[in-house]
Amino acid sequence: MPWEFDRGHSYIGFSAKHIGISVIHGSFDDANVTVDLMGDDPTKWSLKAVINAASLTSGIARRDDALKGEIYLDAERFPTITFESTRVEPRADRFAVFGPLTLHGITREVELDVTYGGEQVDREILHRGFSAKATINRFDFGIGDLNDRKKTWTVSDEINFVLDLEAAQR
Repeated sequence: MPWEFDRGHSYIGFSAKHIGISVIHGSFDDANVTVDLMGDDPTKWSLKAVINAASLTSGIARRDDALKGEIYLDAERFPTITFESTRVEPRADRFAVFGPLTLHGITREVELDVTYGGEQVDREILHRGFSAKATINRFDFGIGDLNDRKKTWTVSDEINFVLDLEAAQR
């Protein structure tokens, strides 16, 4: 039976330091996520996410416009952020999920640190849950200008991503 991403019980978010002293949080509200969770061996499971970059929201319209604009995500030119797992490795009580992340038109392999939340049956449907996190350096993906840091200095080099995902077996 195929598995279905449960958008209503999932979250795709990010955080970054603002001027080095506080942390701002935001999310992406539009994503197409597919998961294959067949069987009981997590090393055989897979994830693919296509995120609409323009769906970024942080609660402040002016900041959202700046983050979606040319200096940062350039969502008009690079409308999607994608990740597709290529392998899963057990790590004690966690899993490392590897795959290419394409962000701002640049693709690099990243490692997601994944915690399996378990499974439950709700209304005769099996659900599984996960929490994943990864940290990237935005300059590795061409976000910002290393030669002119004055333009983007207010956002930290490191961006943290989080994915809290629930999927239902249909």
